[in-house]
Amino acid sequence: MIDEFEETAACPHCGGPLSSERYEDPSVCDACLSEIGARTRTLLFTQTVTRDQALEAVRTWWDGVLMAWGLRDRAEVTDTRLHYYPFWKLSAHIAAAVKGHRTESREDSEIEVPMEEAVDDDFVWTEAACDASEIGVYYLHNLGGETRAYDITTFTGHVSESTVPQADAISDGIAALEYGVLKRSRIPTITAHEVYFSACETALLIYPFWIVRYDYAGRPYFATVDGVTGDLVAGRAPGSLCWRVAAFVAALTATLLAVPVWIYLMEVVLLGSSGYFSGLFGDAWWFALVLALLMIVGWGIVLDGFALARYGAEVSAGDLHGGYRFRYTSEHAPFKNTRAIGGILLGFGLMVVGGYVYCNEGRWPGLVVAAAGLVVYMLSCVSVYNPAWELVGRIWARDTRPAEKG
Repeated sequence: MIDEFEETAACPHCGGPLSSERYEDPSVCDACLSEIGARTRTLLFTQTVTRDQALEAVRTWWDGVLMAWGLRDRAEVTDTRLHYYPFWKLSAHIAAAVKGHRTESREDSEIEVPMEEAVDDDFVWTEAACDASEIGVYYLHNLGGETRAYDITTFTGHVSESTVPQADAISDGIAALEYGVLKRSRIPTITAHEVYFSACETALLIYPFWIVRYDYAGRPYFATVDGVTGDLVAGRAPGSLCWRVAAFVAALTATLLAVPVWIYLMEVVLLGSSGYFSGLFGDAWWFALVLALLMIVGWGIVLDGFALARYGAEVSAGDLHGGYRFRYTSEHAPFKNTRAIGGILLGFGLMVVGGYVYCNEGRWPGLVVAAAGLVVYMLSCVSVYNPAWELVGRIWARDTRPAEKG
């Protein structure tokens, strides 16, 4: 009976054959997870944030320490309007078994320690059903709030048209949900996994946002405020030039102060001899070692200082590309970040070696090597920070999360 059904029936949403080998509900399409014979619900979120509350949320954001000085007083609001955007939602109960291993170093060898994790939980994923990239909204940060059935004939709000087909959105949702499950297992190297979906539900959500547009120093900017929670979810604002200069000077100063410490460590610890900086620091090699450890720990702050100097002309919030975000990180840095880290280590090493040759042997080529190392180091530092990384984190890491228990 099942074989005959699979041969003759097709999903009305994606055209794929219907089967129930992978999903526990036979009324759900294996290819796109659409519910067969069920009409997708369209729900409208009730707006609870007023225009004045949205403007106050933006003004509070303007008071941030990295913003251009006097932004609250000098910014001129040109437009404030409420806009509704459609979002696809996919929720499912997922049971999964994930196998793999982690690598541990023991003595002179590395061993693979087997790992196995089971996941059994409800998950939810959302994606904009239209192009909302202009305002920095790609998925819903909030799923709470009052909802009602959406009636296009009676609702008078401005709603963007849904342009993403349901089958395409669900396909993206399946991939994101599977990735979220694998990520939740916390297994470094996955060798095998089985993922099973059940209780799958899809819905089209109509969600309100306040879009505030403003000008500063002749340039246009904007901010997006959640119309249900009142939180600022995305925006662009002018950054402070003073903070950019201060960040560059601080990051460069910290680097230049660390160079003699490492020269001293090379003299005493590696070479076992005395030199210019060993005479300066004396026998307090432990003091230099502590400073070196502090530098290693604080290297991220130094790199963030260079990032602020380069990208701080514009401060961004949410998932917008470009601009600066404090302590910006990404779990899935592209391969070119490996080259940048290599350039940082190479440049700093050249500064240490060149400085040692110049200070202890008086050879001017050492100064040239140190200067070249400084250039390589600075170029590598500013290339580490890449706002475009958020694309990967947004799709795979943030759009997938466990469903809240109500």
